Amino acid sequence: MEAKINALKRSLEELGSTIRDAIAKRRATGKQIASKINQTKELRTERNELTDAVKDLKQQRRQQNKKLKSALDKVRSIPREKTNSAGLKKRIDDLEYELETEAPSYAQEQKMMKQINTLRKEFKAAQAQEALNKDRAVLKDDLTATRGEADETHKNIQTKAQDSQERHEKIITLNKEIDTLKAEEDKIKKEIDDNTTEEAKQKVQLKKLMKEAGIEEEPDAKSLKKKLHDKKKVAETKLAKGEKLTTDDLLALQG
Repeated sequence: MEAKINALKRSLEELGSTIRDAIAKRRATGKQIASKINQTKELRTERNELTDAVKDLKQQRRQQNKKLKSALDKVRSIPREKTNSAGLKKRIDDLEYELETEAPSYAQEQKMMKQINTLRKEFKAAQAQEALNKDRAVLKDDLTATRGEADETHKNIQTKAQDSQERHEKIITLNKEIDTLKAEEDKIKKEIDDNTTEEAKQKVQLKKLMKEAGIEEEPDAKSLKKKLHDKKKVAETKLAKGEKLTTDDLLALQG
């Protein structure tokens, strides 16, 4: 009988130790799960912010592409021709000077006047074309700037989209780790439940064997603490009423 009692006590000690270790392990696993859940929340917030930024940038790029197409159409609509208004002006001035300083015949004068009129028309047309060339150059500069802005926006889209994807992949990895930890936590919980059930069963068996052997049951720490507290309370009440205290009362007050 005594051997069975001692064996049950050892078994209960081992079960108690196993349960305490399992509870500590479950608590640590729970902390890991909570930490990873917080990480996923932070990553999800960052990913969503990046996704929204990508949407805004795509809208910006669409506007830039419209502006780019408009600028390109304008550039293409302006013909680019080489002109030399300065050279034409010099020829006109030379002919006019010749008319003023020399004495050409009537036929020669008419011919020179006709040339001057033709050159003046060409000069006017050259000036108009040069003005268009300047406008075209300004538009080309705007086109280059707009294209640069669109390219920069495209790079930003790619960078933020990549950052968003990286966070999304981290979230997937963390979710898998959380699922693994939760499965482990469930396994530990079942182990605790099973061992607690077994512990309760063995305590009943121990109590029965000790009763059969006539051995007084040893109070556990919690029961002992309550018993001492109750004794102290009784002794304090006696003291307050001025009643006679026993040796047990005095010991209880000292405790």
